[in-house]
Amino acid sequence: MRDGADDSSRHGGLSRRDSSDATRMELPRFHASTGAGAAARETRSARASLARAVERRGPYQLSSASSNLYPVVVNKAFTKEDAPDAPLIVPPRAPLPDGVPNYVTARGLALLRSELAALESDRAALAASAGDDAERARRIARESARIAALAARLASAELVDPRRQPHDEVRFGATATVRDDTGEARRYTIVGVDEADPAAGRVAFLAPVARALQGARVGDVVTVRTGRGEESLEVLAIEYSEG
Repeated sequence: MRDGADDSSRHGGLSRRDSSDATRMELPRFHASTGAGAAARETRSARASLARAVERRGPYQLSSASSNLYPVVVNKAFTKEDAPDAPLIVPPRAPLPDGVPNYVTARGLALLRSELAALESDRAALAASAGDDAERARRIARESARIAALAARLASAELVDPRRQPHDEVRFGATATVRDDTGEARRYTIVGVDEADPAAGRVAFLAPVARALQGARVGDVVTVRTGRGEESLEVLAIEYSEG
């Protein structure tokens, strides 16, 4: 066998493509040979070995490309009978490091409660719906997991009263108007992690810009360090909602 031969040649025209260690299968190895008869025998032997492996290992399909055979793994998520066995995928909530208080504004607390009511309503509707029992059970389990995570977040919520904040400083719940290095004015409202919406100017109190502005007064210039580098922001105004 010549040096530099590809993997298909070393395996007698048989290639292996695995999607994960969990579905790894060892295919039979063959020595390189010449002649149509030998090639045909090797191909037939490979097909038979692969077919036996398919019977043992589960969701594989056979396909051919050129002169090579490939075991094609069928994703279990696309097989109806196996769908209930797939792992539940629950969207994670906004991260909150251990030991950090879960500060919320009045608006943020109301949004969390509204979200919980909507999830509970969805779960009740699923429980009352008809259809595939296994799929319905999976969806109910997913909604229940989301409800549990949200309930835990609500239980740890600490409402901050803006009336008790020093209104001449940027603190939690404040809306700060700033001017950047280009002269453009921006507004940032410092809120809880679940209420954050950067596109709307609501930044979590853990965000770099919120941390930089913390404690600043009108006229102060702060430096924000982000992945893009450093940026200077001058505080032009500070406002608080009524609560």
